[in-house]
Order: sequence, then C-alpha cells, then structure tokens
Amino acid sequence: MKKIVYFIPTFSAISETFILREVQTLMEFGNLDIKVLALQEGAAKLPENIKKNVIYYRPSFFDVILAAPFILLNLGRVISTFKIILNENEGSFNKNVITFLKSIFYARKIKSLNPNHIHAHFLSNPSTLMMFVSSILDLPFSISGHATDVVRDHEMVKAKVKRAKFVSLCNSGAYQETIKLSGGKGRKNIILLYHGIDYLKFKFKKRIFNTKSQIQVLADARFVEKKGLDILSQAVVNLNQIFDIRLNLVGFAQNESQVSYMNSLKQIFKNASFDDKLNIPNNGKGLQQDEVANLYSECDVFIYAGIDAGKGDIDGVPNALLQAAFSGLPVITTQSGSISDLFDEKNSYIINQSDVNDLVIKFQEMLKDESRLDKSDLLYKQAGKEFSLILNVKELEGLLIK
Repeated sequence: MKKIVYFIPTFSAISETFILREVQTLMEFGNLDIKVLALQEGAAKLPENIKKNVIYYRPSFFDVILAAPFILLNLGRVISTFKIILNENEGSFNKNVITFLKSIFYARKIKSLNPNHIHAHFLSNPSTLMMFVSSILDLPFSISGHATDVVRDHEMVKAKVKRAKFVSLCNSGAYQETIKLSGGKGRKNIILLYHGIDYLKFKFKKRIFNTKSQIQVLADARFVEKKGLDILSQAVVNLNQIFDIRLNLVGFAQNESQVSYMNSLKQIFKNASFDDKLNIPNNGKGLQQDEVANLYSECDVFIYAGIDAGKGDIDGVPNALLQAAFSGLPVITTQSGSISDLFDEKNSYIINQSDVNDLVIKFQEMLKDESRLDKSDLLYKQAGKEFSLILNVKELEGLLIK
C-alpha cells in the first residue's frame, strides 16, 4: 500500500474542516496509508481513528544537532535543492533560504516515516517547505491550493509546478491564477478539483415558512472584513422594521482583531435596540461539525454577503454555501471570489457586494418568489454533481495512487 505524508500546518483548524473531511475520507477508503504531519493542533475535534495517524512536529535543539550526519549522508541532494533557490527564486530570497534550512530537519523526520509520496496543502510557504523536502529525499510531491494562498501568499509557483506530480485547485479563480503564475497554458499537472461536502450530514428539506412568524436567517463565516458581516447585520436590522428576523451567526474569532469585529456586529444590533435579533452560538468560539449541521437544519434562509476585499484576500467557493445548498436552504449571496462556480440567478439570489439596500430588496423578493423551492432543488442537484465529497476525494485518491 502506498504511503502518503500529508503536510498540513494546523490540523485541524475549525475554519479548514474541509481538509479534515478530505483526509478522513481518504483514510476510510483504505487504499492509501496516510500519516498527517502538522506543526500544531487546531480547535476542530478529531475523530479517534484520525488521531492515531497524526504527528505534531517542530524541530527541536536535538534535531539541529542530529542534522549534521543527515546532511553529510545526503549532501549531494541538499546542495542541488539549494540550487533551486539560486536558479529559480521568486519572492524573498532570505525567507526561502530559511525555509530551505528548515526543510533539512523536516526531511530527516519525514524520511523516518518511509513514505512514497508527500502531499502539501496551500500554495504558500507550506508547499515551499515540502518541495525542498521532496528534493532532498528524492520523493514525488503534490499540492492542494485554495484561495488566498494562491492569489496573495503564493511562493515559487513556477518551481513547484515544474516539479510537482500535480497541483490541484479547489475553485476556478485559483485554477486560472495558478496557470498564470506558472507561466504556462495547458499544463497537464494543474487540475481543477473542487472540495467536496459530505451531504449526508446535512438534511435536505424544503423550506416553507410563514412571514408572520420569526424567520431564522443563518450566516456561517469567520469574523473578517471579506465576509461582509457588517453589511449583513445592517440589512437584518433594517428588515426587522418589516419582519421578525433573527440572525444566527456561526463564526470563529481567532484573534483580537476578529473579536473586535464580532463586537462591532453586536453593537449594530444594540444601537437599533435589537439585541435579541442576533444569536452568535458559543460567542465566536466556533462549533463542532455536528452542531453546525443541526443549526443548518433549524434555519430558514442562508445569506452570504462576502466581498472582494482587495490585496488578494478572496474566497473560493465557501464551504458554508455548499452546506446550505445540501440543506435545502434558499441562498442569498454575492458572487465574490469564485462563488459563481456554482451559484447564479437560476438556483439562488444574487446580491451586489457592500450594498445593504440590495440585500434588503432581494430578501423581500425571495420571500415572494413562487420558484423559491424549485431554485433550492436545482441548487441541491447541481451541488451534488460538482461538490460531492465521495466523488471528489475518489478523484484525488486516483491522482495520489498513480
């Protein structure tokens, strides 16, 4: 059985549970021997069958001492790996040299796991590190790229694409950007491969609700500017002048800036004396996946007000939107990032970015729309064709096995 080392910096982050689902599904298929190598533990709960295959590692002082004989034994490949920076460097030379030095310690660790292949998530520094490791160990490697790591934080893309067995991208925007950054059209090892959702964990049901009763609106996003949560909050406040609406906001505030942003959303409701119209489960500390699935089942409408915030800080196709699609929720969304890969006027309700009034108008149109249930049915079917966890992970497995 082929042995794969999966390199994921944080495993598993609540904001990256799609990676956890991918790894877990690959393990359950049982055709690959997978070990996850991570730098640190995330906040998302790991199933017991996954925990035993996860190694958390950062080089220690003893690793530095023990690196000397490893370097001597692999001197030729260490030197040829450093030449990648000398001949093909893109970005910060000093940063890449530091990454190269770190790669020696990680190469020694990964060699002890005796893998046949290395797979790294993110087209940014993590895959730079693993490219150097694969060169030192003379092992094939591959990369999964996402959104911001491709558009803003990418490193040495030409060198990576040249050497990688494949580079998979989870949305069309990242796919096109990687082709451009690699300097070559039609490279066969650059692949568009969407993330999948385990739709069986989300119960599809038709949403028939009474506008004279409280309408439960759901949003599921991190507390950052590009998610447009301030726009959404103000729109919900305005809509409460007409309807009884409660915003259920699932989010994970990871740092002081995000906590501050979350508190600013609370203030929008407080200023309008609508404190009871905002529900932030667990007060921004995040929810486990089963709790999230239950909340999707309980709500009536899903709204995503994301924006293209500039500086390369963009989304692909947010998993929250896919979860809404598989739950049968009517979806109101902008088309920031690569959302148009699935969502359009035929299956959802498209709003302008950063436009409170447009959101208010579109919400009212959605309530009156006789085709609302048909849109949700169509969205569910289309999502099943393109974003099925089983189908997409099976395709990834095939790439790893080759």
